Amino acid sequence: MLHLHLRDVLEVGSLGPVAPLATRRDVYEALGPPDEHFGPTIWHRTSTLWRYGDIELHFYGGDNFLLWMLWCDDIPLPARPSAALQLDPWILGGSAPVLANELEGALWAAGIRHRSTPGGPYAEREFRLNSGWRIGIGHPDAPELHEKVAFIQLKSE
Repeated sequence: MLHLHLRDVLEVGSLGPVAPLATRRDVYEALGPPDEHFGPTIWHRTSTLWRYGDIELHFYGGDNFLLWMLWCDDIPLPARPSAALQLDPWILGGSAPVLANELEGALWAAGIRHRSTPGGPYAEREFRLNSGWRIGIGHPDAPELHEKVAFIQLKSE
């Protein structure tokens, strides 16, 4: 089992040995079979979405099925059990919503360089980490999420 701390994952821009543009074979060899899979068939090796604990890995098609995005929009992290990955949720764990100012303070305290930017279609604004991760704050269509962490995302550009 791979043990990771979310603070370290956000700092380095990968999920341990798994980073965007890895093939499904690379991910399978690094982490083993996913805890859940979603896609066009029940056979997980042709699926375009694998989940390990709280983190979704999204692949795009073709012969290699490359990883294009790591994603989680269940914040605070629900700590789903995983046979392959144990992720310490750091500040994104617990039972209460995580406020943007709490997260930003924790990022600065951990020395994780970032900047605040206007959001896109899924967030009112974002923290863009130098490692490539994006953390969405709020959602234009969900007033109850205003100033709360809505998602974390790392994708190939």
